Amino acid sequence: MNIDGERDLVLAFNGDVMLGRLVNEMIRHMGASYVWGDTLPLIKKADLRLVNLECVIAKDGIPWDKTPKVFFFRADPHAIDVLKIAEVNYVSLANNHTLGTEYAIKAHKYLQGVCACCDRDGCGYLPWPQLPYLSGN
Repeated sequence: MNIDGERDLVLAFNGDVMLGRLVNEMIRHMGASYVWGDTLPLIKKADLRLVNLECVIAKDGIPWDKTPKVFFFRADPHAIDVLKIAEVNYVSLANNHTLGTEYAIKAHKYLQGVCACCDRDGCGYLPWPQLPYLSGN
């Protein structure tokens, strides 16, 4: 409670959530809750959970080859369960490991299907073209 007797809003911000590479394999073997470890109960106590996803979630695709990049991160569709188990409300994909890759194009197509499920199930989302772009400059 705050000093006015009103309940405080608890936010959980999680940056650099990596579900690609070896983590992708561990999710397959250890389950979706593996990624959060002992922080999962704490995250779930928040009123609103926001994460910056360090990879795209897509079934397939090839790395971007138009400009030099060292890292390409992609997780398989089963990784979406990691976000579901933590009851994540909002996900950003605006980082150097996701945008500018063919993976991102594939992920956008996959997310269109996810958004259709959200429409059906009543959860909210911001469609790709309406997402604001925030520059780190």
